This record gives sequence, C-alpha cells and structure tokens, in this order.
Amino acid sequence: MLSDAALDRIALDRGIKIGKEELEEEVNYLNLEAAHQRQYAALMHGMDLLELNADESAREALIAQALRNLRIRRLIDDTIREQAFQVTQEDLEAEAEGVARRQNVSVDMVRGFFGPDLGMLKSDVLEQKALQWLETHQG
Repeated sequence: MLSDAALDRIALDRGIKIGKEELEEEVNYLNLEAAHQRQYAALMHGMDLLELNADESAREALIAQALRNLRIRRLIDDTIREQAFQVTQEDLEAEAEGVARRQNVSVDMVRGFFGPDLGMLKSDVLEQKALQWLETHQG
C-alpha cells in the first residue's frame, strides 16, 4: 500500500491544487480534532489545558497536514472518476466478510451495522480500488 507521502507526491506530480477556502475548512477541522484530543488528555491525566495549547509551529504542521489530506482525497476522487470504478454487490459482500474477520464478528453483525444492502461500505470499496490502481500504475 502506498504511504501518504507517496500519494501526496503523486498528487503534486499531477498538479492538484487546493483552494484557500477548502484549506481553511480542513485546517479548522484538524484544529478542532486536536483541541478535542487535548481536552481528553486534560481529563484523563489532570493536565492544565493551557499547558496543552498548540503553538505556531503546531499550526504550520496542521496546515501542511491539511494540504496533504486534501490533495490525497482529491487524487483518490479523481482516480475513481477517471477510471470509472464501480462497486458490485459481490465487492460489498467481500468487504463485509473482511470487516467481520478483522473485527472477529459475524457478517450478520456487520450487516446490522452497515445496513442490509451494505451500501455504507461503497465509498470504502471505491477508495480501496483507487488506491490499488494507483499502487499498480503510479507506485
């Protein structure tokens, strides 16, 4: 499987650009996620939240991560569209069996969580197909 760094390099090579507004939204999301992690650490370890506040270098790291995330997402979405990947019921069944095996639960339990038609797994299967294609053709 290609690493995030390799996927980001492919995205950069393809010239994928990210808009300022889209970047700000992703930075805000990552910042919120980091704040929740800091709050959790404060609750679990009795630390003062002020000690856990992010500094400017952490913000720069968040911006870099946000750019990587967005470029990789765009690369995967573009690949799905360009290759016209489709998901069959057999693909969904195979993924459900894989989830059941990894989680050590029955396929019926997986169906109970993802729905009887397993439609909620479709985006995961499409992403896997795109990543496999990228690894084979770009890696």
